[in-house]
Amino acid sequence: MGNFFAVEKQKFFIVEAHKSNYMDQAVFQSLILLATFDIALVTITIANFAVSVSFLGRETRLSRKRMERRRQIFSETLKKLQMQTLKIENIKKEIKEVEKDIDVLSTRIFLLSWSGAVILPASFFIGSLIVAVLGINIDILFPPPNQYVGVTGFIAISLGFIVAGFLMLLIVISAIDSAARRIPTPEFEVYFPDLTKTAKIKCKTSATIRICINNKGEDMGENERVFVNFPPAFKIFESLGAYRIFEQGEDTDHPHFTAVIFTIDFHHIDNVFNTSIQLMPPDEKKPFQIPVDIYEKKSEKTKLELTIEVID
Repeated sequence: MGNFFAVEKQKFFIVEAHKSNYMDQAVFQSLILLATFDIALVTITIANFAVSVSFLGRETRLSRKRMERRRQIFSETLKKLQMQTLKIENIKKEIKEVEKDIDVLSTRIFLLSWSGAVILPASFFIGSLIVAVLGINIDILFPPPNQYVGVTGFIAISLGFIVAGFLMLLIVISAIDSAARRIPTPEFEVYFPDLTKTAKIKCKTSATIRICINNKGEDMGENERVFVNFPPAFKIFESLGAYRIFEQGEDTDHPHFTAVIFTIDFHHIDNVFNTSIQLMPPDEKKPFQIPVDIYEKKSEKTKLELTIEVID
């Protein structure tokens, strides 16, 4: 009977030893896998910067321009608020919106830079790698009775660093995707020399109107064709070299309108192009809508509108 219990006890210790050895191997393999994953993610992070840096210069230039434009809008809004009651609360609200917009632009630049695209996410992966290496060498750090508890903690901390770094990497990739999609294009506005969209001319009297076209976008306009469409009641006079006159057909956006067409080869940012049109207004005294269509090489068709009011 004593020999039987001795044999069973020996079997029990052998099984427990196998279980412990299997558990140690599984934990060790998990730490090795985490360390390998960390190295791969650091490599991906560095490769990711090669993509982000191609957009960094453009985004830096555009963000500075956007910041300056936002400050100009704030300055104009501030002048209007100074004439209103309860202006302090409105000014505080406007300041918060400006600060928020500028913070968003600054964050986008940071995420595309070396510090944001590489150092920030890679620091989490490297931290996870260090913790995993410490876990692999658990024998040196903890005595045998506490090894399992200690190594479980190292695995949890290493995973936490990986999750945080992976989230940062996704944010950087999102910033790169946003920069890739936000292709700078020209943006146009039209107005008369007095900066309004309405001009007054006398009926039965020939007149010359000037139209201003401003490129307020983020890229230079190329090969622009501008169509200023006048209702059939208007008579447009020829002008050598300045523009062409074209009668719109039935299948156009403005049937039977008279289109005054002129071209702009290159239209730089914040540059205003002026053109003069000689015409005879109709006898009818009322406002007339003047559609303006602009076709440009890199952007879609831009539809704008002016108003000419015929007065006595």
